[in-house]
Amino acid sequence: MPSHSNYSILIGLFFLAFVQEDSAVVSSALLGYNGIFPYWLTFAACFLGMWVSDIGIYLLMKLGGRHVWNRLGRSDYCHCIKPTELPVGLIDTADIP
Repeated sequence: MPSHSNYSILIGLFFLAFVQEDSAVVSSALLGYNGIFPYWLTFAACFLGMWVSDIGIYLLMKLGGRHVWNRLGRSDYCHCIKPTELPVGLIDTADIP
């Protein structure tokens, strides 16, 4: 079992899921595969990090919405892409029955 100082790796894995979920999953798999931590610990750190970050973003937008988004300096909150703005060949609606 890891010592207390090594649990900082799991805390880092938790916060890595906030920034880049893919690298958190790969890192947790490698930590479990190499026997540095049990699989359930790396899975728990990764899962909880993803869950907390997604719930945090959901609550931020649910409670604040457009006001929070504008305060963050983003003005394209409700920008809808029109079919004329799509790159040519990305979607060919003539082939859809």
